Amino acid sequence: MSTPNGAGNYPVSYTSDAWLFWDWDGDGEADNPPNATLTYGVYRGNDNIIYKREQINN
Repeated sequence: MSTPNGAGNYPVSYTSDAWLFWDWDGDGEADNPPNATLTYGVYRGNDNIIYKREQINN
């Protein structure tokens, strides 16, 4: 999804080998491949912050 100012995000999933599967959805089975959301065009924040993670639960 992109916005007029060039910012947006894009879901990324990776078809991987079985050893990378994990219980990402919490159903008790390690049957989900890794996935992430690529975010671009947003303010990068303060240079004094080394690492910041925001997690949104759907």
